[in-house]
Formats: sequence, C-alpha cells, structure tokens
Amino acid sequence: MNALDTVIQVWWFVLGAVVGSFLNVVIHRLPRGESLVWPGSHCPYCGHSIRWFDNLPVLSWLILRGRCRDCSAPISVRYPLVEAISSAIVGSTAWMVSAGEWSKWLAAMAGMDRAATTMLLQVACFAGFLLTVFVVAAIHWDGEPAPTAVWGPCIGMTVLAYGLMSFWRAERDLPLLSESPLGVAFWVDLIVGTALGWGADMLNRHALQRLNRAKRVEVDSWDWTAATGVGALLWPAPVGIILGTLALLLQGGMSLGKFRASGKNTFSGVKRLHRNRGAVLALWGIANWGLLFLV
Repeated sequence: MNALDTVIQVWWFVLGAVVGSFLNVVIHRLPRGESLVWPGSHCPYCGHSIRWFDNLPVLSWLILRGRCRDCSAPISVRYPLVEAISSAIVGSTAWMVSAGEWSKWLAAMAGMDRAATTMLLQVACFAGFLLTVFVVAAIHWDGEPAPTAVWGPCIGMTVLAYGLMSFWRAERDLPLLSESPLGVAFWVDLIVGTALGWGADMLNRHALQRLNRAKRVEVDSWDWTAATGVGALLWPAPVGIILGTLALLLQGGMSLGKFRASGKNTFSGVKRLHRNRGAVLALWGIANWGLLFLV
C-alpha cells in the first residue's frame, strides 16, 4: 500500500465522518417532520448558529470539550459517536471492496474499466445500506417510529446499481454482489428476503397495536421489510436468506415477548418496544457489516 493508496483510504474515512454529521440531522429531525435543510445547525439551548469551524466532525466536539462555544451548554456525546460510526462504516466498506489498492483502481477508472465502475457501485450500495440500517436503528432507539421514506435513497441506489450491471457486466470477479444481477438468484433473494422481513414487521405491528390500543402512536414502520429485501439483494442467496431468517426470529421473538410480558397497554411500553427494535436492528446491521470481512 503506497502513499497514494493511504491518502485515498483516509479520504473515505473523512467522507464517512462528514456524512455522519448530516445523519445526526436526519436522526433528530426526520421523525419530527422538520426540514433537513432549514434552519441550519444551531445550539438547542441558546439558539446560536453553529460556526463552520465548530461543525467539523468529531474534532470540533473534542476541541470544545463537548460544550457550546456561546452558552457552554453540554453537547451530547452522541453527535461525535454517530460521526465516528459513519466514518468506520464508509471507510471499512471502501477498504474491503477495494482491498486498499486505490492506485490500481484509479488507473482502471482512467481506462474506463467496467470492473472499476462496478467496484464504486459496490462501495456506494453497501455503505448506503449499512448507514440506512444505522439511521433507522438510532431513530428507534429514541423511541420513535422510523419513517418508511428513509429507505428510499438506499432502495433507489440498489435498483440503479443492478440496472447498470445488467447492461454492464464486470470483466473480473469482485467480492460482493451477484454475478448475474437479474438471474434466478436475484429473484430468490428479493422475494424470500422481503417475505421474511415482512413477517418480522407483521409480528412487530401486532405487538405495537396490542400495546397501543389508545392509538397514541402510528404503527406504520416497514423497516424490516425494506432492510431484509435490500440486504438479500446485496448478499449471495444463501447468506441473504439466512440473515432474513435471523431478522424474523430476533424481531418477532422480541416483539411477542415484550407484548406477553407487559401487564399494561401503556405509551411507555410502546416507546420501550421501539427502543428494543432499534437495538435488534443495530445488532443485525453489525452482522451485515461483519460479513464484509468474511465474504
């Protein structure tokens, strides 16, 4: 690994941290129906806009010692933690897909090599998928239902990647994604993975509805259906089906167990069920991330 390879790989980690800064906004504002663009980043205590040099991922929080520059109010450690996790997801995904051989890939891209383009699609798809699982898990951890629309960019990216690959077959084997994008394995993954995720969502909806008879919370989250459907497309058929089955067992068992253990149909019970859902999603996302190092 030469100096250029190192610089480019570090750039991927920095890019992930920058993306994580935006994800903090998504996690906080999206469930509340607030704009992701306006107003800009500001202190929730004093309302002052955050200066650009105080908005550097992770570094600014460390420099300010976790406090607002204007009012000295504490800034949650969650913000740099989200940025650090996002950095790890994007950087490690780029490393595993490319094997850190960025000089070779740059030369291939300059020569319009199709395998190099496919490699970039893989980085975008896997990083986008893992980041989406992370965002949905964080929203649920806050006790909020995750808007289904959060999966839109991830699904669109995956469909686009497969659409391009169906016309643009790679010239060499790559470690991830199906070798025949629209073949039998593609449809098996899509149908079985989505069905398993739908089953997990149905079990969770049943528990939420029973815990929430007063209808104080909307029960409209379909994140397991989307997560397992996309996840099954990204992994080879057996792996995708195994992960979907684990998602069904984990989410279904947790949802039904929570319902049976609850003596009262309370709003707090619904909030706790969402938090448990976020924890299970996070574990499932870690399992998917770990497979990057094995496949």
